[in-house]
Amino acid sequence: MKRHSNYDHNTHLPDNRMQPNDSGLNVWLQEQIVSRLGNDQAQELIQESAPYKEKRYRWMLDRMKERGHIDLAEEYHQRHLAHEAQRRYAAKERELSRWRERLAETEDPQHKVYIRNRIIKCEKYLEEKKP
Repeated sequence: MKRHSNYDHNTHLPDNRMQPNDSGLNVWLQEQIVSRLGNDQAQELIQESAPYKEKRYRWMLDRMKERGHIDLAEEYHQRHLAHEAQRRYAAKERELSRWRERLAETEDPQHKVYIRNRIIKCEKYLEEKKP
């Protein structure tokens, strides 16, 4: 029987802690906390943050600031902004491809003008925000 690292064999349930979701930013934060505080203190802090649900990462960052790790919050914020910029760029690329598909399918000349204007706007955005 092959043992997977994200499976708790004692409870026979998947162990999805510290698994990246979306950008993996929150897993990165937890790894940073573990490396800075040590495993025991970090696990205690992570457990204390559980009642805060969606705001637990902000709460953990505040506790880390209190402990003198101000740079962690700044780096987390920068990584978050970079991820959001990438997400917006990818969404605009998808939008551009959809407009191009609709242009090929459309017969109405007035609607074609509207679609071309939307394509120009998307291309302009992508050119300005090019990574």
